[in-house]
Amino acid sequence: MDPYLERHWEDVHTRLIGYVADALQPQLSEDLIARMEEKVYVEDESERHIRRPDVRVVENPTPWKPAAGATMTAVLDEPMLLEPVGDPIRERSVLIYDSAGNRIVTAIEILSPWNKKPVKALQKYLDKREKYINSEMNLVEIDLIRAGDWTEMIGSFLIPERGMTTYRVTVTQPEMTGPLHYPISIRAKLPTIKIPLRPQDAPATLNLQELIDKAYAMGRYDRIDYSKPCSPPFEGPEQEWAEPILANRPSRQSRT
Repeated sequence: MDPYLERHWEDVHTRLIGYVADALQPQLSEDLIARMEEKVYVEDESERHIRRPDVRVVENPTPWKPAAGATMTAVLDEPMLLEPVGDPIRERSVLIYDSAGNRIVTAIEILSPWNKKPVKALQKYLDKREKYINSEMNLVEIDLIRAGDWTEMIGSFLIPERGMTTYRVTVTQPEMTGPLHYPISIRAKLPTIKIPLRPQDAPATLNLQELIDKAYAMGRYDRIDYSKPCSPPFEGPEQEWAEPILANRPSRQSRT
């Protein structure tokens, strides 16, 4: 896992959501469907407001001009531009539906840095997580973000020392007393994980390394300037791991 991708996570996250849905769809039976869901939050100083866009309108860079010969009236059919309060945050998930029962079987969440921010943002995600679990559905959390402390997000479970890794995948299933935990070291190749479905279904699989490699290639992240500091900065064992790797990587200037 390349930790420098975290700086570009909005793009990487969007790509991964699509790749996950596409990788799962052929593995599902005819009555199961993998769908991408998007919610838009607007963050201001007091709270986040959730919005579900039905139709998106994009800005036309060409300014409006009346047609030749047209006459202007006293009333102009032009809208007033309103400034948003706070920045919109798009939260994307992959949901696997049982088309016959029209219910969610499995939710797949790829965490973003704002999911792990203290206080409000973190609590919003934990509330959403709790709703998933209480709804008796499977929940797969893929956390490839170094920022934040994931141990505060998975509940009151004993995590062995060997499980305290930089990255992780946590799979929660209704019939199990605790979640399944995939510990992922920053030094290691990303694993192929099992995606639980209904009790009568064999689990689907996701090769996370293959998907992140695809996002890296399609996003042209080979152009990252590794001479710049990583965000969040490396510390301790991560610094020891990163130094020799970064020393052997050419800077952007040397590649041009």
